[in-house]
Amino acid sequence: MEFTTYTIQSKLLKPYIQYILFNQNRTNTDQKNKITSFANANICLGILYGKKIVENKYGHKDLYDASAIHYYLSGLYLKPFEINTNGFLDEICIDFTPLGYYKFFSSSLKTFISDEALIIENFGKSTNSFFEKIFNEADLNLRGALIETYLISKLKQTELSFLQQTFELMHKSYHLSIFDLCKKLNCTEKKLYRHFTAYFDTSPKEYLRIVRFRNAISKLLQHKINLTSIAYESEYFDQSHFIREFKFFTGSTPGSLSKSLLNIDNNVLVNVTSC
Repeated sequence: MEFTTYTIQSKLLKPYIQYILFNQNRTNTDQKNKITSFANANICLGILYGKKIVENKYGHKDLYDASAIHYYLSGLYLKPFEINTNGFLDEICIDFTPLGYYKFFSSSLKTFISDEALIIENFGKSTNSFFEKIFNEADLNLRGALIETYLISKLKQTELSFLQQTFELMHKSYHLSIFDLCKKLNCTEKKLYRHFTAYFDTSPKEYLRIVRFRNAISKLLQHKINLTSIAYESEYFDQSHFIREFKFFTGSTPGSLSKSLLNIDNNVLVNVTSC
């Protein structure tokens, strides 16, 4: 498996797109791998060539061989996002900021969406032909540049000023209580929860937990082995609180997971295991 990120160059897009990720496996073998991503403050549009993601009734997601191009959206989630795949893989992941999603999509976000009509509805009928050309381009930097130009042409004039202010406050201090957050926003808890759940299918409290977790896991990968220090710097109550939250989000302890995590260009954290 090869993972490469493309850094957004356009100042117009930078507030809305975190990065573009290319996932590739050029070896067509029967080896089955599980790719695990962890809770993050972004929204991923996955574009697959020759594969299709299928979710069964238990929530397990597998990639199967399929003709043409297929899409999926993964929104804000708490538990690990796992996809099983084998053989050839060529995938493009466009990772939006939470508010950036609404600069391109009109439909409310859910934790996972595999309705491909939604992509065509928001990006237009020429979407498939555009990405067919992209997948025929071997140079990943050129792929990224072409996608940037395409995305600029699709920007919507959406204004979400209340949520913009909310996110700015959340990222300044993710230990804010909901009461203090509402006080700073001069709004009721009911209004805050109504807006958040309507737009992101998650609560503001859950989002704050995600932001704190990502901060902590970033510090862990900076080779900070003192868990008490990480807990303090990430604004957990204590080391025990940090470890409990880490297990909740990953199913593992900080020590065991840090040994197997892939840190891709300091942008993406994934775990790839054989299954």
